Amino acid sequence: MKSLDGENFAIDNSLIVSPPSDNRPVIAFCSCVVLVGCVRGLQPALVLALAPIAFFTTFLVVIFIGNSISKKFMDFSSGILLRHVLKKLDHKFSRVRTELLKGIKGNVLDVGCGSGEYFKYYAKSTQITSLVAMEPNICLHPSMKQKLNDLSPAFPVEITPKFIEDLPGNGVFDAVVLGNVLCEIPNVPQALKHVNRLLKRGGRVYFSEHVIYDGYLPRRLQDLINPIWVVVSGGCNCNRDTMARIREQPWQVIHWRFESQLIGPFEVGV
Repeated sequence: MKSLDGENFAIDNSLIVSPPSDNRPVIAFCSCVVLVGCVRGLQPALVLALAPIAFFTTFLVVIFIGNSISKKFMDFSSGILLRHVLKKLDHKFSRVRTELLKGIKGNVLDVGCGSGEYFKYYAKSTQITSLVAMEPNICLHPSMKQKLNDLSPAFPVEITPKFIEDLPGNGVFDAVVLGNVLCEIPNVPQALKHVNRLLKRGGRVYFSEHVIYDGYLPRRLQDLINPIWVVVSGGCNCNRDTMARIREQPWQVIHWRFESQLIGPFEVGV
């Protein structure tokens, strides 16, 4: 149990939701490979077994080339990838996010809100007065609008493709949410400077970000993968020391670390 300004947060690993396991497709595919091997011989069975690897490799190459030469293609492909990945992450961290955001209130800014996975947590609140949903990738806006139509929140919502440095004013928001976005922002210190500008005195910053590993070898592996990952994912960097940037801010921070996630540990906090 950790506390901030009198609010208690009961967050730990017990809140992580394991995805339902379904091995039937794998079993069916392996059975097909064995059957082909028995009927047609070893060579056709090997071809069938390697087909998914060849398909996946070709898919990654197409995405890599397309994202490298076309911003529109990158927005489109990353929009598809993000919707899938963020949905799985939200399922896994749903109870963590429910606990983390239970006291969010006032005027809220969701920075880089993706396809709007956090909207359902906001809709549960009776203390939010307005929401600005900021997402520069307009390919994700239809998903956000659909979620809002389904949820019908009791507060006004503005969807904007602006970047945080383009938002006007000082001390505008009671809460700023950073959900898997600091990995993509080109200049994190500058972006956090604007978060401080837009945040009201006494306001809160909620964050959920994947971060760099602690060990030397895992960090070097992230560094090795990142040049390819950042193109395939449409801008996500898997090797950023995001917590170091957060600790540089004039904030009182409490946070929780969740190890062994898809592309690195996750840090969740406020």
